[in-house]
Amino acid sequence: MTTSGPPDHLDVPIERLPAGRGQTRRAAIVAGAIVVVVGGAFGMARLSELSRSAAASAIALAPSTAPGRGVPSGPPSPVPSARAQRIERLPDLPSIALPGAPEVTLIAFSLDAPNDLQLLVWTPDDGRTRTIRTIPGVLTGEEIAMPVLAPDRRHLVLVTVGGGAGSPGAGAGHLVDDRGRELWAADRITTSSGVLWSADSRMVVVAGQPRRWHLVSLGKQGAASDRVVRLPSDVFLPHPIPSTWMSSPELEPRTMPIGFSADGNWIYGGVISSQLGLLVGEFRVSVDGERIESVTDFRVGDRDGLEPRPGTTGTRTVDPASGRIATSRVDTDAAGGPQTVEVRDADEGFLFAVDAAATLGAEWGGDGALYALTADSPLFADELTLERFGPDGAAEPPLFQSGPLTSGALAGVRDGYAVVAFLATRPTTSAELIAIRLSDPSQATALPMSATGIDGVFGVSLDR
Repeated sequence: MTTSGPPDHLDVPIERLPAGRGQTRRAAIVAGAIVVVVGGAFGMARLSELSRSAAASAIALAPSTAPGRGVPSGPPSPVPSARAQRIERLPDLPSIALPGAPEVTLIAFSLDAPNDLQLLVWTPDDGRTRTIRTIPGVLTGEEIAMPVLAPDRRHLVLVTVGGGAGSPGAGAGHLVDDRGRELWAADRITTSSGVLWSADSRMVVVAGQPRRWHLVSLGKQGAASDRVVRLPSDVFLPHPIPSTWMSSPELEPRTMPIGFSADGNWIYGGVISSQLGLLVGEFRVSVDGERIESVTDFRVGDRDGLEPRPGTTGTRTVDPASGRIATSRVDTDAAGGPQTVEVRDADEGFLFAVDAAATLGAEWGGDGALYALTADSPLFADELTLERFGPDGAAEPPLFQSGPLTSGALAGVRDGYAVVAFLATRPTTSAELIAIRLSDPSQATALPMSATGIDGVFGVSLDR
């Protein structure tokens, strides 16, 4: 999946922010990030899906008419009255304590310091929001960079959104520390494959082109070393290709790092079909880069098998209880249409699909159930619903529902809680995060973005 420009038929308002072109472009993607909710590889895949619409066109969280900030020049564009009648409201929830709820880390942006990243932590169990760190000077130039934070919150990888003709979907990757120092950089990084951090934040895996992985290790003194692993053809292309047929790089599947093994010796990866978007193969790479093996399943439950961990693609893709796999099939009926989440057994046998017009995120809960945020439309939906799908694929009564909203995303599921993000833009712009207790959905609390003092959110993670 590669990024592309927004279709001209979508009616999504665009509002220019003050300052230079680079800042304006960053603000646009920041606004879309509250819809995309970047959190590793899944976030990058969602970016690829939505960049044609919301991420490229949504309004920043802070109106440009705020005190001390400029307003767009020229007369305002006329808005048809029928469109102006749409009323979107965020769920109105009381501020309550949710004991045991996971910490939520926000990678944020402020117009007052346009080149810096701010790390905020929201603790739903007591309602506190605090800035724990500012990483200076990492948002420079014209590139749109999506950050993936390490579990220790002291390192992150910035992946630029690319799409050049020579390397479709390829951008650049930059590893920086909490002081903004660049420790590693590489080009031809596969944007939609995301980034995988180890639990101890000492290694990060980044997929690149052509057919390579970067295994970047951090030493005790903070230095980074890069071991480039060349993936063999029988891993990258799981099905034999006739010798008379020459494959095109644009049509080859891409690879995606999914998670580490329970013993920490292996990195499991998946092969994603460029035509279908589905997972079509599995393999693993030793952490020293010396061995590469094709596998028939992820061996969940074995010592050397995949250990799905919150905050990684593993927990979004593979059920830690059964090894079942959830991936998204490209809509073959309509170009650019919403994807369908399909669930397959560990041996790739089809089990069920999430029955919804649009799925805005899905994740395994560790209890044998798949949790999904669904909607009647990927943008400007009349209703968004958080649902639980049991082991048999049956949808249970809704856990949470909203009225009309511009869009939303499932930020993650952990420790018996789900965190969702909602965005409203009609008639005014607002956004919020909501933490929901899955065993008792009436227990829910919200963090309005207007209460944080930030102008936008690049990503949200529950990986601590």
